Amino acid sequence: MIDIIMPFVKGMLCDTIENTLYQALNVTMPSGRKSDTRHFMTFDPADGKYHAWWFNGSSYSVMEFSGDFDGKNLVMTSKPIKMGDTVNTFRVTYEKLDNGYGYGLEFMNMDTPWTKQFHTVYTKK
Repeated sequence: MIDIIMPFVKGMLCDTIENTLYQALNVTMPSGRKSDTRHFMTFDPADGKYHAWWFNGSSYSVMEFSGDFDGKNLVMTSKPIKMGDTVNTFRVTYEKLDNGYGYGLEFMNMDTPWTKQFHTVYTKK
């Protein structure tokens, strides 16, 4: 799994722990709020899918994702997460671009279409 996905996400500040990718980020949200974030990702040969777990200071609980490649992009969808009075589902996309990598997060609840939360591009120098 690491050999397949590592070149794809290597530009996104990832390390590996055995067969798991590990990403540690300190981000500032558009509101100015800081968030300490840890992402773990692995491939499960039993179901043929990639799985990720996100732990961060801006979520109600751990976010659990699963998915696969859609063309050249890795697309994973979360399990539904109850947030206050709504239940949201999140979709993360890792993109291989000509000059780097893209990373985006969208969300939806039962009453809305997919809405972009953020999109980040890492470019090669």
